[in-house]
Amino acid sequence: MSAHPADNDRYACKFFPDVIRDRLYAEVKSLYQGGLTVADEDAREQLEARLLDLERQEEAYIRQAAAEEKSIPRRAGANPAVLLAD
Repeated sequence: MSAHPADNDRYACKFFPDVIRDRLYAEVKSLYQGGLTVADEDAREQLEARLLDLERQEEAYIRQAAAEEKSIPRRAGANPAVLLAD
């Protein structure tokens, strides 16, 4: 084995790939087994409000660029409510 930890990881992956793969798969599966949720309703609402604010800022920049005859394409997933707001 090497004195460098990164080398040890490399050796483990080289000589025991199935063991490492299975262990990583099990760890990731356990993390996501319950699904990704925001348990705190207040935290979720704050995140949604922040996202809406950021989308409004993004739209303002796009409109400002258009006024300066520059083209910035909108994201396909842009919030329609933000796009239609004046």
